[in-house]
Amino acid sequence: MSGKFEYIQGKREGASSSISIPISSSGIYSVLEYNKAFQDVPLSHWVNQALKIMTALHVVEGRSDNRFEPNGQATRAEFIAVLARLLDLPSDGNNYFEDVSSSNWYQNAVNAAYQAGMIRGRTETKFVPNGVITREEVAVILEHAYAYITGKTAVASSVTFGDTSSISEWAKSSVGVVSEQGLMKGINGNKFAPKQFITRAEMVQAMYNLFLKLK
Repeated sequence: MSGKFEYIQGKREGASSSISIPISSSGIYSVLEYNKAFQDVPLSHWVNQALKIMTALHVVEGRSDNRFEPNGQATRAEFIAVLARLLDLPSDGNNYFEDVSSSNWYQNAVNAAYQAGMIRGRTETKFVPNGVITREEVAVILEHAYAYITGKTAVASSVTFGDTSSISEWAKSSVGVVSEQGLMKGINGNKFAPKQFITRAEMVQAMYNLFLKLK
């Protein structure tokens, strides 16, 4: 025994209040409450509830111990790391992009998401992990993630946002799916803002919405 705590994520059994926990080795197990707070996310912030749950699940982390930076721009690596943790995606350890190596903290997450068919690079060989991620890129990834966890291919309704014409053709169907499934919403009235970079708070809310589909 190392003397250190190790988090093991449980899964709710259907609609009941029971939770099953996978145990692969002997040891001492305890059920603990984890209630993390960040100085820059007050109780009144719209993302507070989702953030509480996602941090309790050890899916998201702050930029420091006390600050989450909810308005900061999420990088492509950060977003995929959160997704991989939420879905517990397995990785074969292989590298699929020239700019993602074994020395990078996000290596397994990026490779696992690629293996699961949820992501592609910005080019055939580069993922651009430190680049910020746009809302339409997120929509495409979330559509793939929704299909992965449900086993269903959702049919998108027609996209009716006020800025539909600015959504890339490769993302229009995905935007329709994620908006219809409640994974993402428009902003600034009836706009999707497809080219706008997603914030860390928006990332958490989107992941929480996806988490609800796991139940």
